[in-house]
Amino acid sequence: MSKVRIRIELVLQDQQDVIGAKEALISMVEQWTDVAEPLTVEVLDEQEVQTELDAMFDDFWRAYPRKTDKLPARRAFKRVCKTREMLATLLAALAEHKQTAQWQTPRLIPHAATWLNQHRWEDDLTTLQDLTKPAVPERSYDVALAQQEALHGALKYVPRAQRKETAS
Repeated sequence: MSKVRIRIELVLQDQQDVIGAKEALISMVEQWTDVAEPLTVEVLDEQEVQTELDAMFDDFWRAYPRKTDKLPARRAFKRVCKTREMLATLLAALAEHKQTAQWQTPRLIPHAATWLNQHRWEDDLTTLQDLTKPAVPERSYDVALAQQEALHGALKYVPRAQRKETAS
């Protein structure tokens, strides 16, 4: 015997409609299969679903290292993650991504919305740089100082007395 999970979302105005819809669904499904155990139909309250999604997003947001653009991240999360199993998949992939060299530099970590929208949790991490290799240190370069040195570095002030001595 195989199990089939059916998810149906109903938007009903009255509690009596919910009870009638449950009974109708049970009778429809029982006709399709030989059900040995009583069939249970769970009616989810929209507010409860929203609360659960918010709680799941909060778990994801706590784990995500770059706290930038929370609202787009929340929208992307709601499109991608509908179940606790998917959240577990995302968090496991996130833990692996945090170990890569790219994620050791905060500005190289993608925004959460980008990571979710591009399904980056499915990326192959073997192609990324290994943490055992030494990271290349960032170099800072002061352009104004370099220009000053280029213009004035070769010019030195030599006192008049020294100029006369060198000329003779």
